[in-house]
Amino acid sequence: MDPATDSVLVFDSFVLDLARGVVRVDGVDLDLRPKSFAVLRHLASNAGRLISKQDLHAAVWGNVAVSDDSLVQCVRELRLKLRDDDHRIIKTVTRRGYRLDAATIPPAHDHGMHNAPRGASTSWGTAARLAAFPRWLLVAGLSLIVFAAVASVPPIAHGTWHPLAEFANWLAPQDHGIVPN
Repeated sequence: MDPATDSVLVFDSFVLDLARGVVRVDGVDLDLRPKSFAVLRHLASNAGRLISKQDLHAAVWGNVAVSDDSLVQCVRELRLKLRDDDHRIIKTVTRRGYRLDAATIPPAHDHGMHNAPRGASTSWGTAARLAAFPRWLLVAGLSLIVFAAVASVPPIAHGTWHPLAEFANWLAPQDHGIVPN
């Protein structure tokens, strides 16, 4: 591999920048652990070929003894980050190894992001941007949006009704008997 021309591998809608050690989709860097990145780099360098588990262990961990679970965890993380739920990109060949089932495209001479292929759908860009955020931040932001939406509902019957009070009453209804107060 010539580092000047092969420092970027493009497959599917992803850009694997070997020089920077990142994977990008629609210009957003995906956060990968170093070993998971090394597994992806080895699979992408041998795209379309079956790579045995032993070869992946040797390429990623060298002479360090690790269990097969380490490789399984890396592949699981890659599938999660690449949104490969249906195993379309990383194929498992039972009891033999893995294959990156995407043809790599030779990189252009200019490695700018304007040369990187765009995803087939715009939802990939949104998904990649959301994947880059910490989960607690997404949950906090969505909770704040839901709370603001519920709290902004106009009161019914002269301000005696509030959405949060109604929600609490729905969770734990009060029995007022047959005759209303």
